[in-house]
Amino acid sequence: MNIDEIIERVNKIPGWFFDSQMRFLYPYAQQANDILEIGTYAGKSTLFWSLCNPNARIVTVDNCIGVPSNGITGATILPEVVNSGNIIAIKENSHDLSKRYTQPIDLAFIDGGHEYADSCQDITDWIPKVKGLLVCHDYMDTWSTVKQACNNCLRGKYELITDQFDLFVVKNG
Repeated sequence: MNIDEIIERVNKIPGWFFDSQMRFLYPYAQQANDILEIGTYAGKSTLFWSLCNPNARIVTVDNCIGVPSNGITGATILPEVVNSGNIIAIKENSHDLSKRYTQPIDLAFIDGGHEYADSCQDITDWIPKVKGLLVCHDYMDTWSTVKQACNNCLRGKYELITDQFDLFVVKNG
């Protein structure tokens, strides 16, 4: 699928993953064979990864998969997303999962807890396991806690790819 077809399909799912972000991440997603996503919500970005690279192994973790949020229940939307066959949805705290996760990670997408401590925890738990890109979502003034966590935990320590499109992307390894 080309990027326009992917965006059209992905935008049918509710969430806060935008066209500019998808266009920027598209070439990276195509190259990543092992993708970890922290924060699933209704599966919008999850579907994006799957459509970009149907051969990739995608693990998405969220501690409230299936819990109603803003009138949307992940359990009713995620089966449609997970049916692609290359997605493993895990209902668990990402910190707990990180303690035993041993699979390779080419691209990690962090969009879990948005408090400073949660963001820092996800970054420090997962960056050592990433052998490619770490992408932090919601790097914007509205989420100053996420922005501060990225700046404190990542800036100047890893190769910065971008801090635009409400994304903070670094390369590790």
